Amino acid sequence: VLVIASVESLSTILLYVAGDPAYLQVPVQLAPSVSNWVARCPGLAESPSPAAAAQCIEHDFADRYTYDDTARLPAQPDPLIHFMKARAGYCVHFASAAALMLRSRGIPARVVGGFVCSEWAPWLKRWVVRERQGHAWVEAWDAAAGTWFLVEATPGIGRPEPLGRVGFFRILSDSVRFLWKRLLA
Repeated sequence: VLVIASVESLSTILLYVAGDPAYLQVPVQLAPSVSNWVARCPGLAESPSPAAAAQCIEHDFADRYTYDDTARLPAQPDPLIHFMKARAGYCVHFASAAALMLRSRGIPARVVGGFVCSEWAPWLKRWVVRERQGHAWVEAWDAAAGTWFLVEATPGIGRPEPLGRVGFFRILSDSVRFLWKRLLA
């Protein structure tokens, strides 16, 4: 279950407006660096389709980059330049770099941020969303299919956990917290 927290309106999330230049923009100051990233990504420059291009990026990032949720990248000249040199960062870095690489190939792309809910609380009859489940990913436009598709550029260890059973102690802890807050409110 995905809870999308995006700046874009729902209609824009569901449908790409043909010719919208926003999804193809690469900042001028990053364009030379992005061109170099594309050239160094095996198979990306000659990929025949948006899906093949996305797969090239996903494989390259998984093979040569490290997920590091403690990465603190300098702001100057740009955090993405430091990310691509260090080959270590977290989901926002992976998603941002992947989106720019796709855009430089003429493939409309956008970064989406939200939460990946993987915990159902039966006593609350709700999904539990925790801060650690925040994630960023890319959506790219496939004109032939007429749809956006998911690009997961973050290597496996940095992806949110899949749906799993909630343990007894987690249920007990959450129940006590819930009751305590309910009594105070």
